[in-house]
Amino acid sequence: MMKRLRSRPLLTVSLYFLLYQAVFVFLEQWKRVPHIVHCRLDDWIPFIPAAVVPYVLWFAWVPLTMLWLLRRDRERFWRLFFTIACGTAFALAVYAVYPTIQLRRRTLYGRDVFTSLIRFIYTVDTPTNVCPSLHVFVSVAVLLAVCGSVHMARRYKLLHGVLAVAICLSTVVIRQHSCVDVVCGLALAFAVYALVGRYLARSFGPWPERQAWVRLRRARA
Repeated sequence: MMKRLRSRPLLTVSLYFLLYQAVFVFLEQWKRVPHIVHCRLDDWIPFIPAAVVPYVLWFAWVPLTMLWLLRRDRERFWRLFFTIACGTAFALAVYAVYPTIQLRRRTLYGRDVFTSLIRFIYTVDTPTNVCPSLHVFVSVAVLLAVCGSVHMARRYKLLHGVLAVAICLSTVVIRQHSCVDVVCGLALAFAVYALVGRYLARSFGPWPERQAWVRLRRARA
């Protein structure tokens, strides 16, 4: 089974994405009484329309980074994919059992490009099923995979880190999420990434890419 998945990575990712979207849309349309997610820190966070830029960049950054890992570091690509797949599946289960909503949004009156973009996001993305934040979860998972890759220079890892932090912060300053959602997304990313790494190592051993890198480092030493 694993060999079949590894031989068709793009098909595997696409099929899971379609399955995830179908379940997520179903949960969004499932009418239930949600639990309000809020903490006192939310009331102190300002609204910053320009922060929508990193929030929107997420939609390009994640797939482009995965494509780079697919080409340069298959081991990290699969670890990232299984992390996202397991983490989002867990999140969907949470949404089904414990539906949530955040009430931080306010009526937007500005007509600038940032405010207009946020208004559009509010229109297409409901404030329900917010905890844990998948924007935060996926961002941290991508950052962990990138930082663990031996094929990316440190300066580029730093840029990925800055963008990941900006995305996480943007979720609260444009009032898409509560701080509670962010903390839960962070915890989920670190936990699932670690568990997936252990599972892959125990089940399949060192990947060919990592074995080749180890041999190269030993030869240079």
